[in-house]
Amino acid sequence: MTIKVASRREERLPDTSPPLPPDPLSPDPAYDSRWLSRRVSELRSGPALRPSDLNDLFAPTFLSRRRAAASKPLSAHGAIFDLEGSLVDAAELHRRAWGRVCGEHGYPTPSLQEVRQAVACRSAEEAAKSVLYLTSDFLEMRKLGMAHYNALGDVFAEAAGGGAAGGAGGGGGMWEVREGAERWLETLREEEVPVCLYSKLDKEKVQTILASTNLTNYFPPENLLTPEEGYSTLDQTLLGSALLIRRPPTHCTVYADSPAAAIAAHDAEMRCVGVSGAFPRYELQVADQTVSSLGDLKTVDVRRVFSDMDDPAELEMVLQKEPEGKRTRNERPRWEY
Repeated sequence: MTIKVASRREERLPDTSPPLPPDPLSPDPAYDSRWLSRRVSELRSGPALRPSDLNDLFAPTFLSRRRAAASKPLSAHGAIFDLEGSLVDAAELHRRAWGRVCGEHGYPTPSLQEVRQAVACRSAEEAAKSVLYLTSDFLEMRKLGMAHYNALGDVFAEAAGGGAAGGAGGGGGMWEVREGAERWLETLREEEVPVCLYSKLDKEKVQTILASTNLTNYFPPENLLTPEEGYSTLDQTLLGSALLIRRPPTHCTVYADSPAAAIAAHDAEMRCVGVSGAFPRYELQVADQTVSSLGDLKTVDVRRVFSDMDDPAELEMVLQKEPEGKRTRNERPRWEY
């Protein structure tokens, strides 16, 4: 009886077993992207945002930190702009609206500086009570707030219909780009820093202002945050902005011109650069940095604002480069002497 031994050169039969399922521990960029998009949608439609949730969700990985440090260090940060507080001066628009309201209801017409500070308020009712000192009656404030909303819409329609679009200004002189704003936006674009814009005006008005001032290219429509989003407080608006640009709040800088915006930025665990104009510089000391215009800023100023933050990844790299020394045979610890 002979036994036939199979040779290694013998052709093997094809493997007809089903393929193995993907390893859940292996990296899958497509899956990570889908999971992140789903999580962002849940946060946008959920209850109040928390800084800790966004910091955990958008925390940069070790490799992303190293890539950013090697090419564009500022790309790990985000920039959030207040439309009327840092980029565009629309005080004349609001001055005419408040002038109509005060004339119709028998109140004195506010000055331009008072209107600038009123624009920084969260609502027209708050401005009528706390800045313009028109009334403290609740029903009267509501009536003035509704009158201001209607007057602002009428004045804006007149300005948008009769003003010349294009250039640094538009709307018949009702609004114009602040000095140095476009240059700083161009610098952030070169550094690949994602930017977001928020405003108390509705989205249609914001897009009209951006188009007439040639700022549309810097802010895509998905990076505009307006009252239609439903955020009730300023700190929630800032967190919603961080959610849009997908950056942790601890890596975001808010550019605004009011102490209230600086306080809201700190409540959201963000940094703030105060732009003087509506308020004097000494009232903006609550901000992390104060400038006369955005044109005074340089990239080194962003690093200086975040200079107190520790970089765990960078610290880990340093520790890897400096291995722990070994004791020689004749070396004894100090306590053994």
